[in-house]
Amino acid sequence: MTDTRNWKRFRILAIAAIVFVGSAAVLLAEGQQEVDPAGAENGDVVEIEMLRGEEFTFVNDPIGIYVEPGTTIRFTSVQASHTATAYHPDYGKDLRIPEAAEPWDSGSVAPGQSFEVTLEVEGVYDYYCKPHEHLGHVGRIVVGDPDASPAVDASDLPGSAPDAMPSVAAILENRVVSAD
Repeated sequence: MTDTRNWKRFRILAIAAIVFVGSAAVLLAEGQQEVDPAGAENGDVVEIEMLRGEEFTFVNDPIGIYVEPGTTIRFTSVQASHTATAYHPDYGKDLRIPEAAEPWDSGSVAPGQSFEVTLEVEGVYDYYCKPHEHLGHVGRIVVGDPDASPAVDASDLPGSAPDAMPSVAAILENRVVSAD
């Protein structure tokens, strides 16, 4: 009889645990909905994957996006370790994000891991991967009005980075510029 009672208690506790974990996951996900960057609004989470491209290149996909202020960007490393680092004097680079914006540096993000930053200040944000910048591993995010803090000419960036950086015009026209 004791074994039957213990088994019933165990089943009830197991079901309660499953319901609790499922409810907690739903609550944590509220307000953190992943969306297509083209439809991103304040409070949304937009995913950018850090990938190995063809031959010996590394890319962000998408490489250029338009979002509204308050959007969270989630950088996820798919292959190799990468960083998502704002162009900012704090990191030894010229300023390429709005002056009033908080700079960010993800540190090394291993495959399967992510880093998030929420962008509140309108303008153009350029970022790069510290070990792969010269290979063109850069990206651009337009937040709200690009004229609030216009893009800086990319011609002074190292290696393949100037050719990889999408134009603000292409981002505004398409809302999303995918890596090719």
